[in-house]
Amino acid sequence: MQANSMMLRTIRILIVERDAASKMFFERNLTYAGYEVVTVTDSMTAIRRLSRQHYDLVLTDYELPGMSGGRLVKFIHRWRKGIPTILVSSHPNINLIAAHYHAEGYYRKSEPLPVLITRIADLVFSDTEQSQDRRHYPQQQNLH
Repeated sequence: MQANSMMLRTIRILIVERDAASKMFFERNLTYAGYEVVTVTDSMTAIRRLSRQHYDLVLTDYELPGMSGGRLVKFIHRWRKGIPTILVSSHPNINLIAAHYHAEGYYRKSEPLPVLITRIADLVFSDTEQSQDRRHYPQQQNLH
């Protein structure tokens, strides 16, 4: 039922990305995929945006000035329960980092764009109970 009601409106994604080229890449491609996208460059601006407007998903870079993307994810989960988060990085173990911060998903910048589009769709169109149990963390070596 929730997925059907979400299909009747545009899905709004908040992108938190410090790198201008990456920000433009995400903004252009996610807009092309049919999402409404708002971009900011740091965690504090993201928090201000989240306090003023509803977002269906937050896509955040892990390495941000000030508060890291991981800490932003933890803050969002305490403050705005129910908003799925995807942690983004070129770090080879971003899946483990995302799991540590309890992000619902991760995206490694070296992965093809369809991987991100699929993860976003899985998170925003799944039922609430499923979204809490459906995390995208394939097995990989432990962090050292």
